[in-house]
Amino acid sequence: MNPFRFQTVPTVVVEFGAARRLGALLREQFPAGQRLCVVTDGFLHKSGLLAPALADLAKHDWQVSVIDDVIADPPEHVVLDAAERARAADAEIVLGLGGGSSMDVAKLLAVLLPGTQSIQEMYGVRKVTGSRLPLV
Repeated sequence: MNPFRFQTVPTVVVEFGAARRLGALLREQFPAGQRLCVVTDGFLHKSGLLAPALADLAKHDWQVSVIDDVIADPPEHVVLDAAERARAADAEIVLGLGGGSSMDVAKLLAVLLPGTQSIQEMYGVRKVTGSRLPLV
């Protein structure tokens, strides 16, 4: 067996119906947070699958901006447009919901929004050096 190292996030919630408590869970983790940018795709948003999570976010006083036009393998202009909209909403926290492309865009937004590094500077392995917003 080849040795390897595995790192993950500090907290993973595995619970039936946890999405219905998303606002409460985030409020526990970010008690002073107000503005949240949700990054997803159009299908998930339009299907209503996110409705319980979005309702709980509203119930717990989160100001939510939803970016739901993420497409598979998004080109750079999609990411930059999403960053502009998230910046205009003054997002403090980025939340990715959905498949790989939504998660990838959410990760990029978390780094792009503080404005310390351009997307071109991030291409490659271990190239992200700037600060980032909290990412969920």
